[in-house]
Amino acid sequence: MPRYEPLSADALATIHAGWKRLGKEVGVQFDNEQALQLFRAAGQTVDDDGTVHFDPEFLLAQAAKAPGTFPMIARNRERDLVIGGDIVVELKSIRSIRDNDATQCTMYMKLLGIRNGLVINFPCSDDEEVTFQSITATTVYKRV
Repeated sequence: MPRYEPLSADALATIHAGWKRLGKEVGVQFDNEQALQLFRAAGQTVDDDGTVHFDPEFLLAQAAKAPGTFPMIARNRERDLVIGGDIVVELKSIRSIRDNDATQCTMYMKLLGIRNGLVINFPCSDDEEVTFQSITATTVYKRV
């Protein structure tokens, strides 16, 4: 089975350094005072304009708390959907699902080593219905 490495080690190191720099030096501006108080209490630097400068270790710790899956609850409970785990879900808002949309989802599946995919299209107008295309890969390359 071929090894799938879409980015070099140098490219990954650049991305890693970049998100750390953005979080710490550039920060993110928040307008919610309660959120700002929580960030201050967690030891993050908050500027007078509401920009929060994050300690990269704080961001890593918060990301580690994220669940591997979570439910999207529909009004019609038969249409509930679990996001994460062993399925790639791609959301679209186009006239109709095309072959290249399924191909794009399949590429994500291959990159992640996941066998199941679902393309959901929320149409551009109220006259059209939401459409779905389920994808099951027979051969998926696992990233190692």
